[in-house]
Amino acid sequence: MKKVSEALKNYQRENHYTYQKTADSLHMSKSTIYAYIHNKRNPSMNSIRKIAKSLNTSPFYLIDDTKENELEQKFLKELRKNKKVYNFFLQNFQKIILKIEQNLLEK
Repeated sequence: MKKVSEALKNYQRENHYTYQKTADSLHMSKSTIYAYIHNKRNPSMNSIRKIAKSLNTSPFYLIDDTKENELEQKFLKELRKNKKVYNFFLQNFQKIILKIEQNLLEK
C-alpha cells in the first residue's frame, strides 16, 4: 500500500527515527516496518488502525489515495497547530458541518 509506505517514511523522516525506533514507537517489529515501507507486505486493517492512531491520522487516509483526502489531512494538520481553534472545531464539528451544508444548499 503506497499510502502506508509514504506515511511511514514521512513519520520516520520527521522524527529522525531509525527503522527500530519507528517500530518501537508503533509497537511493531523492525522487519514489519521495513516490509511496509518498502511495499514488501501489506498491513492488515488492524495494523492500519494502529499506524493511523500513532501517526495521528485516520485509517481512511492511509488506504484512500484521493485528492480530497490529501486536502482534508493538510487542513487538519494546519488546524492542529492552534490548539484553541482545533478544540473549538472538535467541540462544534456537527454545527460547523450543518452550517456548511446549509450554505451549499443556498447556492
